[in-house]
Amino acid sequence: MLLRGVATCLVAMVLSFVSGCTAHSVQPTPVIEEPAVQPPAPPQPPQPPPPPPPPPPRLQVTRILAFGDSMTEGIATPESWGLMSALTPGVARSYPAKLQALVSARYTAQTIQVMNGGIGGKNARDDLPRLVELLGETQPDLVILMEGINDLNGGAGITATADAMEEMVKAVRNRGIPAMLSTITRINPLGSKQLGTDPLVQPYNARLAAIAAAKDAILVDVHPQIPLSLVAPDGLHLTESGNQKLAEVYLERIRALYEVAGAATDTRFTPPRR
Repeated sequence: MLLRGVATCLVAMVLSFVSGCTAHSVQPTPVIEEPAVQPPAPPQPPQPPPPPPPPPPRLQVTRILAFGDSMTEGIATPESWGLMSALTPGVARSYPAKLQALVSARYTAQTIQVMNGGIGGKNARDDLPRLVELLGETQPDLVILMEGINDLNGGAGITATADAMEEMVKAVRNRGIPAMLSTITRINPLGSKQLGTDPLVQPYNARLAAIAAAKDAILVDVHPQIPLSLVAPDGLHLTESGNQKLAEVYLERIRALYEVAGAATDTRFTPPRR
């Protein structure tokens, strides 16, 4: 019995030892799978270079003569009238100078010359010889005519003033040069000059429209596009902003008639005549 008890104890001890070893056995290390290696992306095909910018537009006229009185010269003070050469755009505040800046900024592949043939105080009835002289001196491709307000303010009347403008148009067209005949801007009777001739402006402009149609000139109706807010305090001349607007109106008409798409090479243009 003693031996059996000892044997039983030994078996129990062995089983207890085996159980303890089993409970404290080392767990296996988990296997960490490496991420699959992605093949390199195929090289992208070379991108074509961006297309070059289109060449700048061009004008079929490169010499523009603006002719008239102080509204063209851009000077309201008589002591300064007629001091600038007509071969220049004139003073910076004038519409020809502002037109020069506009065309130079837009037509960068060309040299466009705007010439200021305005002299303050001139009357249309007396200005034909001066126009003819300037046509020979400046050799323009295009002439802008805006004159007559001094005639109306001086009592010349609509018919005589319009007839004088018709003779100017004929002088330009007879030389094969396009003529832009401009209406005149409104007068503010409340200005410091206290001019009362604004009622004559619209009938006079109507006569100019008829002349343009009959004599193959290009009418540019600036009157409705220049509000009284752009008229200077004297009631007659334009503010600098008014001259800027006037230049923009003329440029818009010039673009519509004479602008063409740019060419990759310098091309000589034949100005259209009308």
